[in-house]
Amino acid sequence: MTVFDAIHKLLKHQQSFVAFRLPGQIDPQLFYDGDFVQQKADENTFKNAFIVAPFNETDTFPELAYLNYKDYASTKDFKTTKANKSELQLSIQQAEVIGKDAYLEKAGQLINRMKQSGLDKIVFSRVISKDVPSNYDWTTHYARLCEKYPEAFVYFITLDTNHFWMGATPEVLVSYANGVGETMALAGTQAKQNKTGESYEWKQKELDEQAYVSRNILEILQQFQVKWLHRSELKTKTAGQIVHLVNHFLFALPQKKSPLALARALHPTPAVCGSPTREALEIIFSTEKHDREYYGGFLGPVGMENPMMLFVNLRCMQITGPHLILYSGGGITIDSNPVDEWYETEIKTGTLLSVIKNIS
Repeated sequence: MTVFDAIHKLLKHQQSFVAFRLPGQIDPQLFYDGDFVQQKADENTFKNAFIVAPFNETDTFPELAYLNYKDYASTKDFKTTKANKSELQLSIQQAEVIGKDAYLEKAGQLINRMKQSGLDKIVFSRVISKDVPSNYDWTTHYARLCEKYPEAFVYFITLDTNHFWMGATPEVLVSYANGVGETMALAGTQAKQNKTGESYEWKQKELDEQAYVSRNILEILQQFQVKWLHRSELKTKTAGQIVHLVNHFLFALPQKKSPLALARALHPTPAVCGSPTREALEIIFSTEKHDREYYGGFLGPVGMENPMMLFVNLRCMQITGPHLILYSGGGITIDSNPVDEWYETEIKTGTLLSVIKNIS
């Protein structure tokens, strides 16, 4: 039985699971027969956990930890026999979908507002809604996503019997193993072309947008008094059919500093929120007519037995019964063009739409 066969059985029997394929790996890892709890994880307390954190934590959309699970890789006799289904019952929002004209108008208003206020960047997101056939094969969909995006963190989780999330994100928030940590400043977007990374030309708008993220990460790493720090040169990173600007940061934390605390301090980075953070958040909450829920949050394994590997929840979609909601955002600066920003959200949703079959 393959891991995808096991996922198919778990879906059929409405059992909770967490499947994820790390960048560069071939097969996904699968955790099952566990429980999602509304509890903040602590890598020094839990033996093993998989956490799913929202963009903005509220009572409606809390941080979740998947605990007491079985690991498919070490299971000799795989069975979907757990009698109790997930007791987690999350709210399902009716997301407001805005068309191109409305998006362009709002983006233009944000640009004008930024020119008056002096804000550096605001990440403005939108949603796309699709109807899903009742018999749609999500296991095959997930397998296609894993195959098409080998360098992404590709996940599929069931929060409850009617609430799934799936995504293929290129962005590491924080990974930490054997005393060495990594994070990245990922921002700026172009459509992928038939050229090498060094051949891409980047406008000053994209360079500034990425610099805000890089500067924010450096400031927080310094606050955590890292023992040593290495920042890579600015490069172009391919993520499916698009490319981004990226810096990688390698570091070591002092003994009393927690990698998970660092992740929470970095979140939300200017890559998903804006800069300065507090002012950008206020504008996002007053402008966007949907709750981002777990889009723009972070997720991944933590614990005393697991190296911590947390990824920003980008290029993702939410599946609730017959409805599919895709999330996409773009960084707006005073040099932005609303039409270009709309196009950026379109090519980002293409990551997931490219593997969707027979959905209107």
